[in-house]
Amino acid sequence: MADSAPADPYSSAKYNIRDTIKWLATTLSGLVAAVVAGASITGLSGMHGAYFWPAIFAGLAGLLCLLWADAIALQLLMSRSFFFGQLDTDDDLRTQLNKHARDFLPPEIPTVDDFITSWK
Repeated sequence: MADSAPADPYSSAKYNIRDTIKWLATTLSGLVAAVVAGASITGLSGMHGAYFWPAIFAGLAGLLCLLWADAIALQLLMSRSFFFGQLDTDDDLRTQLNKHARDFLPPEIPTVDDFITSWK
């Protein structure tokens, strides 16, 4: 009988969050497509004077906000990975990992620097 690793108690919650973000990104992308397809550019030709430029600015600002929200949702779906060799040269990565070293390193290796030393 082979020993199996214990199941992740948060796996269903992680899956639900990831699934929700996927639907949010899909909805925002559909909304951007609907706004671009449904925008009445010909209606702008009837505007004159003080209303023309605020209408253009507001329309572009709204579209940019939708695209920005979609980009944030898509970034949440992508994980950032690194290689152990980068720990030697990337000070920012090492600093970020040292902040959370207690969460992923065993108690006998308290810092990432100690991990690098024991890894070599």
